[in-house]
Amino acid sequence: MATNSIPLASTRFFTPGQVAAWAGVTSMTIIRWCDAGVLHATMTPGGHRRITEDSVRDYLTKRGLAIPAELTPPELQGTPRVVVLATAKTRRALGPKLKGLTVKTYAEPLEALVEACCTPPALVLLEANGENDPAAIVRALRSNGRTSGINVTVWGDATAADAARQAGATHAFRTDGLADVERVLTSLRARAGS
Repeated sequence: MATNSIPLASTRFFTPGQVAAWAGVTSMTIIRWCDAGVLHATMTPGGHRRITEDSVRDYLTKRGLAIPAELTPPELQGTPRVVVLATAKTRRALGPKLKGLTVKTYAEPLEALVEACCTPPALVLLEANGENDPAAIVRALRSNGRTSGINVTVWGDATAADAARQAGATHAFRTDGLADVERVLTSLRARAGS
């Protein structure tokens, strides 16, 4: 396993579970990558791996994946924030399209809603994948004073897209939507001047 001799006070560390969520893989895959030297990790006194911030950021960048807000470098701080609620496969496909934005990705609707309420983003991207109720999520965002003005883009099957549009989604696409989502992201960047 690759290890770093970086002083603990100067480096942030993340668990295999955290890194797995960002990379769209399992915790076991992250552990194997640590053991193979793909990611640099240290071991806690209890024998748990902790992956260095630089290693995670480098890995995600090289693979064209979105950099989560927790790893946003100083030069990107202040860029538009985006919350993504989608399957791991879709999050990987979106990764290159999200470059230059501060991104938080989720697979669970409740976690995405909590994030949007705590720190309202400029945009919520919501994949209607049969595992969530996009209309209910849009209604929840619209009913909260802190989140009622957030740009919410939903894509998926026709029924889900129509229900999300009726609930107040800013954009609702009746397709896999990635090309449409890319146009929304281009517009967001243009408004932000990034």
